[in-house]
Amino acid sequence: MKDVELRCPETSGAVFSDNYFNLVPGQHKTIQRIDSAGTHYVEIKAVNSSLKRIKL
Repeated sequence: MKDVELRCPETSGAVFSDNYFNLVPGQHKTIQRIDSAGTHYVEIKAVNSSLKRIKL
């Protein structure tokens, strides 16, 4: 996945331990949510993939 972006659609104040990164096939990455800013979902989007929404 190229240029992976994490975002919380319900707010603009969410903070993650990492954002805007690349993943090669089979690679795993753990990201910590430092501040959720009250949101209940995280959206994951990359240049070469469709939008995914995960409930927290």
